[in-house]
Amino acid sequence: MVRGRYTAIARPACRRLRITSPMGMPSSRTTPSLPALRTISNARPQSTYYFLFCERHCMLTGTYLPLIFSLALCASAAASSSNVVPEIALKDLSGQKQRLSALKGNIVVLNFWATWCGPCQEELPLLSRLHDAYAGKPVRFVAVSIDEGKSREQLAASLARHEVKLEVWAGATTETMSKVGLGDVVPSTLILDASGEVITRITGEARESDLRSRIDWLLTGRLGDAPGRTLDRSRETAPQPSQK
Repeated sequence: MVRGRYTAIARPACRRLRITSPMGMPSSRTTPSLPALRTISNARPQSTYYFLFCERHCMLTGTYLPLIFSLALCASAAASSSNVVPEIALKDLSGQKQRLSALKGNIVVLNFWATWCGPCQEELPLLSRLHDAYAGKPVRFVAVSIDEGKSREQLAASLARHEVKLEVWAGATTETMSKVGLGDVVPSTLILDASGEVITRITGEARESDLRSRIDWLLTGRLGDAPGRTLDRSRETAPQPSQK
């Protein structure tokens, strides 16, 4: 245990101190002149942590260690909760009700599109090709239409013109997109892992490498660096496929 001012409880003369800087916990040290603390969590700007600190040289007791770890776990849980999307219930082109939660157990690529969206028409064939490339693997591609006033037959005809063969859900709105944290820009794509947690939100027309790198990362057991949680392509111009 460490003696000094970095202490959590003592008898007598303890005071209540508000902590908003990174928390630390005792750790071994090889150089006596260095503080025997190591950071275990960064305090969130809107959070306030309270501890009892001794005004004199005291010893950190084991009583507060569970509290420190509990606070760290709570902060982690709060951060991860924003990456769990709420339930979505829509209908496919056959009129059958579909729920996002029913896709758990698969990597899910959920793409929001519209028939009036030019970049969407460029992106859907890419998704269709990737759907074929990952056939037989636990990966589901779903194209979610936000068209208003379009029948399921009209949506199917639009996809057929572009030779797109994807699972399609209809009846979504920009409110649906906001509900899952995508805003109101189409195309936009949500990539979920098998437990339903958000891996990446992509705004704008996704590149093939954007999708493949994340799908492959999940399929290989998350080997290597984790991909970024957000990717904004909305201000970019997608490269045109080479003509052979």
